[in-house]
Order: sequence, then structure tokens, then C-alpha cells
Amino acid sequence: MATGSVLLLVALAVASLFGGAVILQLTRRQAPEKPGAEEGDALLPPAAAPAEPRPTTFPDGARPLRDGCVHDELLSDGSMVLYNGCRHQMLTLNPTGVFVWEYCDGQFDVDAIIAELRGVFPEATSVDVDVRQTLDALVQAGMIGPAPAADTTESSTVATR
Repeated sequence: MATGSVLLLVALAVASLFGGAVILQLTRRQAPEKPGAEEGDALLPPAAAPAEPRPTTFPDGARPLRDGCVHDELLSDGSMVLYNGCRHQMLTLNPTGVFVWEYCDGQFDVDAIIAELRGVFPEATSVDVDVRQTLDALVQAGMIGPAPAADTTESSTVATR
């Protein structure tokens, strides 16, 4: 197993063990150009230009929507690993973070997600802050963004012969 794979597995194990969210930036390494490089030597393409900066606070009233490049994997302990294949970033979520992630489908706004979590944990006092921090971490990692505004204008189609 490659050293990078071992480090990644250790980071995931530690993140899962402590139940925290961890953002890992996976980077490509380009092989140095060698005068004696032979045909078939693998060279990685240059890394893509950095993505435009994302907002750090999810806007009130916005509806979080998962990025299409993100793949998720639910783990046996209730945590989840998210991987954004376009940005080469990974994030682990604890079970509460998974709950928030499940509502990032573009149908619920921030307040609705907070209300849902309060319904499950009525005695919790920091639900509002926890949900907003989770959404901010998801935005910063490129896992979600605001859903497009619903088009409220009606378009009529006129049939022509």
C-alpha cells in the first residue's frame, strides 16, 4: 500500500474515532522532468487552477444543495465520508453532520434544517450554531452550495402551425 494511502486511512480513522469533521486537501504531485525519462513513465497532468473562493457563511433563507461532484459513503458507526472528485477534497461527518447532509437536497432552507434537528434533539441548546457551522464547513469544502432560486414566472408556449 502506498504511503499516501496509509496516511489517508489513518486520518479517516482518527476523524471517525473523535467524531469530528476533517477536511483533507488531496493534491496531485507531478513527477520531475528527467532527461532520461522513458516512454511509459507516468506523469500526472498539472493540477487544475484553484476554484473560485467559496462563501464562508451559508446565506439565511438559502436552500443548501449537494455539489454534483460529491460522493458519500455511510460508515457503520453512523459517520459519513464525503469526497468531492472535482476539487479532490474529503470531509468526514459525525452522525449529526450526516443528519444535516441528508437535508442538503435543495428543498429545505437553513431554518427548516434547524427545526428538523431541534425536533430530534429538543433538549439541545446549540442546534442553531451547530447546523450553521456544519453548513459553513460543507460550503468551505465545496460539498454544497445554495440551490438556484425557483423560477416563479410562468412561461406560456404558443403552438404555431
